Amino acid sequence: MNIGSWFGNLTLPAFLADLWPNLAATTLGIVIGVPFALWVNRRMLEHERREGVRNDREQLGHAIACILDEVETNAGAFETLASDIEQKKLMFELGINSCSWEANREELIRLLRDADLRTTIAGYYFGVGIAMRLNSTLFDTSVGASLNSSPELLKALRVPLVGHLKRLKEIGDKLHPRLAGVKEQLSSPA
Repeated sequence: MNIGSWFGNLTLPAFLADLWPNLAATTLGIVIGVPFALWVNRRMLEHERREGVRNDREQLGHAIACILDEVETNAGAFETLASDIEQKKLMFELGINSCSWEANREELIRLLRDADLRTTIAGYYFGVGIAMRLNSTLFDTSVGASLNSSPELLKALRVPLVGHLKRLKEIGDKLHPRLAGVKEQLSSPA
């Protein structure tokens, strides 16, 4: 039998003689190659996972460092502001900030596993927002009150604002060591 019409002068015995070694080599390649390819793939996926974890730790560390710096900065501003308001000084510029929370909120929510710490940080910054609004209302009322002369209204705004600023200082003082501990954990090797 001559199969040579398509393959040149290839005869069936020659074809069968070449088939078995080629089939054995192909089968051996598949038997060895597929598990090896799966092993390489598994190693690559594990490497990507470790890199992702390392990147997440680094990103969380930077976010915590920003929040920690801002809590430290705000603590001094809360004391100064509370003292000035008690002395009936008018404060236009507070010196308190919430930019780190705005910039890092999504990373902290996604990466920080301690739900209680996340809640404390969010509550702290919610309180910062309240202090900013109260001060703005106090300022607006003070400027307008000079025309209407309403000391009761000013006192009604000053007292809660001072109390709120003191509570924020206390919260910040409690939050600071917790943030520093998380920052220290993240800076140590995993």
